[in-house]
Amino acid sequence: MAIFWRINSNELTPLFETPTLGFSEEDPSFIPDEYLENGEFIIFRTCHSIGDWGIISAIPKLLKTKYPNCKVYVPSASLIQRMFGGFTNWNHWNNPFANVEVVFKHNPYVDAFIENITDEVFHDHYRIYDSNNPEVSLVIQMMKFWQLTKEEYADHLPELYFSKEEKKVGDSIIQHYIGNKDYGTLLLTNTVQEYYSDETNKLLLQRMEEYKGLTFFYYGSKPIENTIFKEVRTIDFKTLELPIRIQLYLKTKALVNIGYQSGVNDSVCRYSKVICTPSTGHLGADYLKAIEYVGLKNK
Repeated sequence: MAIFWRINSNELTPLFETPTLGFSEEDPSFIPDEYLENGEFIIFRTCHSIGDWGIISAIPKLLKTKYPNCKVYVPSASLIQRMFGGFTNWNHWNNPFANVEVVFKHNPYVDAFIENITDEVFHDHYRIYDSNNPEVSLVIQMMKFWQLTKEEYADHLPELYFSKEEKKVGDSIIQHYIGNKDYGTLLLTNTVQEYYSDETNKLLLQRMEEYKGLTFFYYGSKPIENTIFKEVRTIDFKTLELPIRIQLYLKTKALVNIGYQSGVNDSVCRYSKVICTPSTGHLGADYLKAIEYVGLKNK
């Protein structure tokens, strides 16, 4: 069971338990018309990994496209920390509340990171789901609630924006280590499991045959020489000690990103091929149409 939360005036209140968050397409509810008429939208999530924010990162542009004169806001890291800091399930991140800024920094469709909320927020629990197809992207479910049509939310893949300085740093790293050749990234860890079985890893290794001539930037819980990927030519991300946004920029420029399902790879699937093994047997609202899910039997 999940808890449906209410966010109003900087306060977080549990309302009720539910087996499925949101409203069914058979009996939908929609964002109030008066909220739309106000022209000021707050995008808010109740979970805070890079992937949690990344998979809905197209929403600012979608809203600005439908409502050209609107204002779009996202919460600041400090606001999220004040509201959610009392919970204890954030141990996968040194500062999970900063991930909203990692994802939306330099986004031209975001008007501001806000420090306070003075009204009702229609956050990620307000969604319209399809009981017959649970694997519909969260951003689609949310935009249905926000009264966007299928045509209006069609371009919903994650979006990232980088400054000139970030691009300059990223391009210099690519040039130094790769030159003008194609490259990939290999990710062998995520927040669900540090390392999968050899059976699962073999599925990835088989897909990597297509890219065996590439050098891969590698991030994993084990040294590459202690894995079945030891023959892959790699550069260890950890030794480079790059800020996460520079790592994301390098991923957007890669020919392919291969590995375990992870928010950092989900967030770049608009720009680069992503091939991953799902972290669970199903994807649900984390499903993204641009990603090739290896070994997923029900999709």
